[in-house]
Amino acid sequence: MKGYSVVLETKNDYLNSLKLYPEQTRKALKSLYADRYIWTLERELEEGEEGMNNDTHRVFEEGKGDEKKRCQYVKKVDSKARVYRLGFTDNEIQKLI
Repeated sequence: MKGYSVVLETKNDYLNSLKLYPEQTRKALKSLYADRYIWTLERELEEGEEGMNNDTHRVFEEGKGDEKKRCQYVKKVDSKARVYRLGFTDNEIQKLI
């Protein structure tokens, strides 16, 4: 096969692709690494409570109609993210990108 593969399924796919297409593969690795975060429920906010909105905290509204509630979420690293399931460590990825 010739050209950059859009489908990278394994850690070896990324490592092999890095040798042939370093720019495209680094971009794919950056995206893979950025996707390691998830939003997790921290707590339900009290009536009138503002909550925090910044890089690591968000307030989301849940429910419909009279059952709406505001909840505080926190951004955390998902230990089951694809980057880790492929076998990469944080140090490996940071060295590669």
